[in-house]
Amino acid sequence: MELSSKVSVSFSDIRSDTKKYLETNRKYFEMYRTRAWIWSVFVPFILFVPTYLLITAFDQFNFTSIFQFFLGLFLFVIWIVTPGMFLYVNKDRNTVSRVWFWAWLGLNLGFIVFWIVLFT
Repeated sequence: MELSSKVSVSFSDIRSDTKKYLETNRKYFEMYRTRAWIWSVFVPFILFVPTYLLITAFDQFNFTSIFQFFLGLFLFVIWIVTPGMFLYVNKDRNTVSRVWFWAWLGLNLGFIVFWIVLFT
């Protein structure tokens, strides 16, 4: 029995599945776009939590650091991907939506760097 085996991951399949999911649920994403806009305003400011968890996870190796690492990754994914999906689907509504979508991504990256510099 082989302990390790290669698993091929097709990124084009993942991308097509994601696009299909967004198109299937377009009505839901458009219905809750205002809540997503409000949530997206606060996301860059609260990103200090997963950033701090990821930084402290590498201080020393124990069970707590493993838990902090996975919790930090989970919070990053939830807090960035969820409003990002709503903003992505609604970015074609008007110019403000399109500008906010790209500005929001830049703001998130900027605040992640800011929190890293502040905490180290």
